[in-house]
Amino acid sequence: LDVERLRSVGQLNEERLELGEGSRIEYRIRWSVLTLRWVTRITRWRAPHEFEDVQEAGPYARWIHRHRFSEREGVVVMEDRVDYALPFGPLGSLVHRLRVRRQLEEIFAYRRRAIAGIFIPLDFRLSTLDSPVTTIVH
Repeated sequence: LDVERLRSVGQLNEERLELGEGSRIEYRIRWSVLTLRWVTRITRWRAPHEFEDVQEAGPYARWIHRHRFSEREGVVVMEDRVDYALPFGPLGSLVHRLRVRRQLEEIFAYRRRAIAGIFIPLDFRLSTLDSPVTTIVH
């Protein structure tokens, strides 16, 4: 796993990152004019097939992100499932509808393109990038 190349896809604050069950990852994320601290921990590590991270501190009331890797037609496919909830009840639901859901979709679309740019040959990338493999559950 080339962490340095993948680090550019997110906002990792860790100087040295070794991933495995129990790993704690701290991010700084921008939301509008705010910079938020976000901490996740890997709670399941089943390399090379899947891992799961759960928010320990951050902007969500609940965040569970499952990453799965499988082979299809000789290519590794990365699939994400995000189960999350916002805090603040009805206000959080309104903010979700107005902004957060679209932002998450944009973040995962960017991530998909960035990872494809690193790992997937151009001819394959052009034919597959418009079929998302991210499921966002609210």
